Amino acid sequence: MDVLRLSFLILMLPSCGPSNRFNQTYQEPTSQCVDSATTERYLVIDRAGNVSIENTSRTALEKKYDDQTLEKKNINTIEPDYQIKIESVSDQDEVASGTWGISAINIEAAWSAGYYGQNVVVGIVDSGLDVNHPALAKKVAQNISESTGVAGVDDDNNGFTDDLVSWNFANDTNDVRDDLGHGTHVAGIVAAEETGDTSDPRGVAPRSTVLPISFLDSSGSGYISGALRALDYAKSRNVSVINASWGGGGCSTILQQKIEALKNQGIVFVAASGNSGINIDQFYEYPASLNLSNQITVGSLAPNSQLSDFSNYGYIAVHLIAPGSSILSTYPGGTYKKMSGTSMATPFVTGAVAILKSAKPSATYSEIKNAILKSVTSEKYPVSSRGKLNVSEAVKWLQNH
Repeated sequence: MDVLRLSFLILMLPSCGPSNRFNQTYQEPTSQCVDSATTERYLVIDRAGNVSIENTSRTALEKKYDDQTLEKKNINTIEPDYQIKIESVSDQDEVASGTWGISAINIEAAWSAGYYGQNVVVGIVDSGLDVNHPALAKKVAQNISESTGVAGVDDDNNGFTDDLVSWNFANDTNDVRDDLGHGTHVAGIVAAEETGDTSDPRGVAPRSTVLPISFLDSSGSGYISGALRALDYAKSRNVSVINASWGGGGCSTILQQKIEALKNQGIVFVAASGNSGINIDQFYEYPASLNLSNQITVGSLAPNSQLSDFSNYGYIAVHLIAPGSSILSTYPGGTYKKMSGTSMATPFVTGAVAILKSAKPSATYSEIKNAILKSVTSEKYPVSSRGKLNVSEAVKWLQNH
């Protein structure tokens, strides 16, 4: 009898640890991701896809989100906020011409047919933009509701006051100036227009419009929380494609859900494969390794037509390669600079998406992705398509299917 009574009392004692439901909801960082996980900031997403940020400890988080709260607020996932940092690459080929990248992607026939990315808005989720650069100033998206509205008032009721151009999620302001240079360089590869100087490079889609959304600071660092807000903002501004020349954000389930949800609005997500020279089918990097249906992951091509030494690769997760070594493009202060990395390869493909959208505005994300991957110039590169970007052939494929 005493044994039975003791057993009953033990069963009735309250648990000192987190509830089973919290354990099921919380996404514990894996060994590969733990180094980039924060310990005092967490992301909480409900079943409707709304994300909130909790600046607190893990212990306090467990107390706040008990079984009743998780149920009442329809919480789907809780995970640490992960840090993102752009990987710098010193690889340069001073012999390579400033226009070698454009020459390598077979784009002239697409331009001759009148496809320049016109009427396509491209989301550049990065470090901001030099909005006054001569080659980009006319390419920058404008928020008409705010620019013609009242200063200090959220005229379009989108939650961001005076976002005349866009928003800076690193500093939570409407100032999207680029203190790093990375976002300006990426944007130029997509959309730089000719300035009259034949030595200045032209973008892949020079009549497209760029929407610069900043979440990386002047050191090239940011957080998944900023990226998530940036993706939501891009979606609200009706972009057709998002360029993501960044990674290393850990194993974020919430980021995966956000990117995948973009397909419901037909948005193509173009991601850099990373600069560690590794096979990301085996050693995962995110978001590059997600391999989602609306995602294209890009490796880097060198001027000698080989895979760049720094470029990540993978026969599953990396889809194709594009020029990424010694790429000359726009830089803050109205200047130009050569930079290298899969960050530079990615906007070549993003620009190609804009070209295809201008060629066939009704094209779905899957049609555009198929057109790009089935039309590559095959060289047996270690990527799923085995090839490099071929824009004019992609246009032909899209129009014939």
